[in-house]
Amino acid sequence: MLGTTVAAMILGGILIKTIEPRQEVGAKLLVELRSSTEGKSSAAREKEFLPTQAEVIRSPSVISSAIRHVEPEFTEAEIDIRVLQVAEQLQVDPLAGTNILRVRYADETSQRAADLVNALIDGYREYLSVSEQQQKQEILHSLQGRESELQAVLADLQLEHDQLMVARANGTTTDGQTSARILAGLEESLATTQSRRLLLERTADQIHAGGKALLTKADSPLSPTGDSSHGFLAKRTFDNGENGELPSVLQNLASLSGESWTGIQAPAGLETNLADATRRVNELTVALGPQHPELLAARATVTRYEQELLLLAQTAPARIQLALNSQRIQEESLQQRYDGHLRLTREAEVLQLKESRKLEEISRAEQASESLQAELQQYRLAHHSMPAGQVGIAVTVLEPPIPAPRLFAANPMIVMGISGLLGLLFGVSLLVIMPQISSRLSRLPQDGLRQSVSGLRAEDACS
Repeated sequence: MLGTTVAAMILGGILIKTIEPRQEVGAKLLVELRSSTEGKSSAAREKEFLPTQAEVIRSPSVISSAIRHVEPEFTEAEIDIRVLQVAEQLQVDPLAGTNILRVRYADETSQRAADLVNALIDGYREYLSVSEQQQKQEILHSLQGRESELQAVLADLQLEHDQLMVARANGTTTDGQTSARILAGLEESLATTQSRRLLLERTADQIHAGGKALLTKADSPLSPTGDSSHGFLAKRTFDNGENGELPSVLQNLASLSGESWTGIQAPAGLETNLADATRRVNELTVALGPQHPELLAARATVTRYEQELLLLAQTAPARIQLALNSQRIQEESLQQRYDGHLRLTREAEVLQLKESRKLEEISRAEQASESLQAELQQYRLAHHSMPAGQVGIAVTVLEPPIPAPRLFAANPMIVMGISGLLGLLFGVSLLVIMPQISSRLSRLPQDGLRQSVSGLRAEDACS
């Protein structure tokens, strides 16, 4: 009886040690895209929007920001470990058919879990604000750069036009030094344009067949359903089978990455994003298993980058052809300007024709400058009209995380008392039934002997 009581109390102690009570709190966020100058987003983008935002909330940058806010005493090394622990207990799931994200997190106490969820929401909003500000600055810088280039071109054209007007008013052509300087500049520009045209022609010849072959396969699925965990590019595009032309096309596109004048996107950024997304899928697969629901959003990100990379290769021939046509037009224009300056030194009639051409170029440049200034002004007005702190993605807390009192907690004294009582009852039960068991066991040999004697007597009777 004493032994059973001690054994039961030992088991109760082990149970107390192994129990790790956790309480889960949840929140619901309404995440919506505000209207923008870019127009309505595509159906594919809307489908991927919520899973992408769920991945953003579960990203290490947002989690680490929340940990720094809630647990400021942690060092950077401890924060890295804590990020992994939080990621294991954090679940962010889009609710089907809605723009709502459900955030759930379990911790030792509901108050601690609620504090971290609130910090995650604040960190997510801060991440959106910083990202959008960076994007706006990049767009604004790009527009201002293009506007400055147009103003410089317009000033050069106006200067050339003024020189032509002065020369026509004087009844003579420009002086020899000015004409030689203009011709030298045109020769340099013409040589540069011809070199660019030849580069584009060579690249177009190299990727035309591969890009056309990829384009004819555009109707087929870009990524096999349920197989993105193995990496679509590694399985379908970088082999010798379907889409095997992609590596060659991307390699040729990469050779143009240093030539910003082409206006063709370099594949390096997409390839880097795809590699990071694929590594994320592999990490989640190892950590959570290949069938875990959290892999859906990560796989969707991989598929999106795969599609963008393949689309870049499919449209490369057309893009290069557009750039080539632009260079040919520019080359033709430079050649015309060069010939015009040559004629200006010999014939006075060419002077008036050149002036009219300059006026047309100035008009086109002015129209382009006015259009760009209007676009820049519209962007600035849209930016300033947005309230301070408001970003393009609206985040509304529908259900905040509310800490709840623990309904049941394992009290060590109660658990040990119940364990001891159960052990005592088990021991008493053994004491009661042990005499009966012993009595039955003692009767078994006698019953067997009687059966054996009866059997022998029956055999003698038969014989």
